[in-house]
Amino acid sequence: MYKSTLWAAALAAVSPAALQISMQSAQAQVPVGAGGQLQQIPPVPLNETPAPDFGFERKTPVVVAATGGPKTLVRSLRVTGATLFPEADLIAASEFTPNSELDLSELKTFAARITAYYTSRGYFVANAYLPEQDVQSGAVTIAVIEGRFGAVGLKNESRLSDRVANGILTGLDVGDPVAVAPLERRLLMLSDLPGVRVSSTLSPGTAVGTSDLLVAITPGQSITGSVEANNAGNRYTGAYRVGGVVNWNNPTGSGDVLSLRALTSFSGLAYGRASYQAPIGQVTLGVAFAHLEYSLGKEFDSLDGSGNADVASVYASYPLIRSRDNNLYVTLGGDVKWFEDRIGIVDVTTYRRAQVITAGLSGDEHDTLLGGGWSAYSLSYSVGNLDIRGAYERSVDALTARTDGSYGKVQFSFARLQTIAGPLSLFASARGQIAFSNLDISEKMELGGAYAVRAYPEGEAYGDQGYVATAEA
Repeated sequence: MYKSTLWAAALAAVSPAALQISMQSAQAQVPVGAGGQLQQIPPVPLNETPAPDFGFERKTPVVVAATGGPKTLVRSLRVTGATLFPEADLIAASEFTPNSELDLSELKTFAARITAYYTSRGYFVANAYLPEQDVQSGAVTIAVIEGRFGAVGLKNESRLSDRVANGILTGLDVGDPVAVAPLERRLLMLSDLPGVRVSSTLSPGTAVGTSDLLVAITPGQSITGSVEANNAGNRYTGAYRVGGVVNWNNPTGSGDVLSLRALTSFSGLAYGRASYQAPIGQVTLGVAFAHLEYSLGKEFDSLDGSGNADVASVYASYPLIRSRDNNLYVTLGGDVKWFEDRIGIVDVTTYRRAQVITAGLSGDEHDTLLGGGWSAYSLSYSVGNLDIRGAYERSVDALTARTDGSYGKVQFSFARLQTIAGPLSLFASARGQIAFSNLDISEKMELGGAYAVRAYPEGEAYGDQGYVATAEA
């Protein structure tokens, strides 16, 4: 495993005497360059948005069987008014048996089971009932009111444009069935927009079997942010780091956000990032630019090592599933990365550029398994190309790590927070990477530090492929 071919190439240019003096204190370790320093930047803190006030609750189907009263021979059962499910499926859900002696309470139980069938599938305003009828013929009819939108209104008091809001609400149309999935999806997607608060009200419509939906949008916080401090940095560029993020929410009224981030160790690392993203329909598109500068200290101080990295990014995401309990996103992104590493003691500078495209899936789910828990997962595939700019550096790379040229890798992760008893819970996670060729350090998997195996120092354990698993109670 070669930590940094370019650093090795640069160090090879040092005279034997200077190399001996410089590397005695470094204990023959290879310093981490700009790509490795970039790996140690923590993920961008999330811009938290308030959850919507749904204005409705998902019902849990409850059917209480009851008996009593005079019985009537019922030869057949019919269900009318149903368009979402076949009549045969609803009759099966009622558990009706032909040619049975039944009383009124038992017939109402059949209707309740059909209502529960709808409710369990997300149609929470649907209702099955026994209409007035003559059952002397032995045929009983159960009528279903499935519940549909009679009106869909928007009350927008925020800076968000009605065009953007209505674009997200498209699909909740007059005459459509009232269902949990499309309602939650659109209300959550609205509330995901920065700088707004979302609530909804569902009320009886003017026509029988209809419900009117009113979505209200009010202003949220225009400026949000966070402050971060940690001791998870590399010891050669400063273990203690502080920084912050500032978000300007909805500046143009299109549901967009402009974010600025800074992070520094005050002793060898400075990082800044600017990003802008906005929704286009139900797709979020964004661009970002980041800049990093570093200088090496401690054992590598005599090398006068320093460098910088620049990253230009474009990205997009789309929610395949968006609900209170289950979410799944598809993501696509492209990065161009420029790296520059210098050894001042011999006035050597190395340059390289990486271009990478990544497609992935990520999601999370709340469940009731073994008392309840939360799971999160991700899977991504990246293809890229590394261009080592110097002829000498390329020749060294060809004889050693062979990272120049195209590459590919797969990354995966899974995390589970499981309730055990009372306040006690168990957290377990695993993540890994599979590489299809030798990787530049900017694409390797870091195995040590605060976000991996804590026994290994930050920035001193990298691999083309591997996995890390943790468990905490």
